[in-house]
Amino acid sequence: MGDTEVRGRVDSTSNTVDGGKRERILRAAVKVFAQKGYFGSRVSDIAEEAGIAYGLVYHYFKNKEELLLALFQESWDLLLRRIREVRASPLGAREKLRQIAAFLLKGFRADPERMEVLVVEVIRSSKILKGQTLEMIREAFHLLEEIVEEGKREGVVRKDLDSRLATSILYGALDQIITDWVLGLYPRRRDEEELALEMVDRIILGGMTPPART
Repeated sequence: MGDTEVRGRVDSTSNTVDGGKRERILRAAVKVFAQKGYFGSRVSDIAEEAGIAYGLVYHYFKNKEELLLALFQESWDLLLRRIREVRASPLGAREKLRQIAAFLLKGFRADPERMEVLVVEVIRSSKILKGQTLEMIREAFHLLEEIVEEGKREGVVRKDLDSRLATSILYGALDQIITDWVLGLYPRRRDEEELALEMVDRIILGGMTPPART
């Protein structure tokens, strides 16, 4: 039985109090991982931050790696739900891609510590990016690719573009922007999400648009 199935069974049999403790542990893990780094953190640090007994952490997660995996999967599950919602909406393809880009960029301001953990620690953990985790990433990219194909049918995306590569370029640009923010490579400013979204819309999405006919 996979880790996700085990957690699902725990969640389905837990009462509201237990569910609250699990979320408290995850929030504590984000804070500790962001402050000390994944490899510099101990389960006891997370228990102390969460204000619970050390052994209770193991009731929900068997080790640190499973905690990191849960954080990654929860974040990608949230992203997948948003992509599905936008994909099913009556909006035009370009606006769908813009809304998904906005969701990703604004997620940094909503929870910068979690984004730091996802960017810095998950990349360093080769054990995380496999199995069910990779399937979630593949689904997200597949849905984005479908929106690009939809844009071709609408005439708002160039038909000569490789939809898979266009999807990778769009996501890669968003990922790099967030990475720059996490690593402090780009000066923080109040309107950074709006400016980044404008640049993505103009450079990436605008570059997908067919040239105007003369």
